[in-house]
Amino acid sequence: MKSDHPSLLKVHEIVEDNGHYYIISELMAGGELYDRILQLKRFSERDCANILWQIIRGLNYMHKKNIAHRDIKPENILMESKDPKNTNLKITDFGFAKCYDPSEGGLTETLGSPLYMAPEIIKKLPYDCSVDIWALGVLTFIMLCGRPPFKGRSKDEIFVEITTKNINYTGEIWKKTSKEAKAFVKSMLMRDPKQRATAETLL
Repeated sequence: MKSDHPSLLKVHEIVEDNGHYYIISELMAGGELYDRILQLKRFSERDCANILWQIIRGLNYMHKKNIAHRDIKPENILMESKDPKNTNLKITDFGFAKCYDPSEGGLTETLGSPLYMAPEIIKKLPYDCSVDIWALGVLTFIMLCGRPPFKGRSKDEIFVEITTKNINYTGEIWKKTSKEAKAFVKSMLMRDPKQRATAETLL
């Protein structure tokens, strides 16, 4: 699987010695998007849009090649700089990524990070690249309002919320959020993958 896109982390070389492998990649000095979220709590719509545009561009490139990332979350988005004004980033960690043939019925493995897993994965139904869009919807929700759309004290409780709970778009923060941004998030967090937006549509 060979991919080359400005929004995907480039690996220049893999070197090995007797006991280790060394992955030589682009330098991303800003750390994880997760750390940026902890630092800022929530993002302006403009900054959120700048970040999302880059992620969606990378996902659209992958999805057109029938490659699903399957672990989109802030820990797997690396920032170019620690400067909060610099929103340049790369998608990384392709350990769960898989190229598949849509005509063969989709993917079936149950994997991913619980908070970001799409309902169809939890229900053990065949799925496709749209699981990445669901995960991105969860990430966008967190960036805009500072909290996740689902909560629970255990993985099972989170899974029940993901598969059954009506997502809450009320509260002061959502009152201040534009109707366009709210509609954008809702288009990703559709439980029916056939109704979920595609990366191309989101762009």
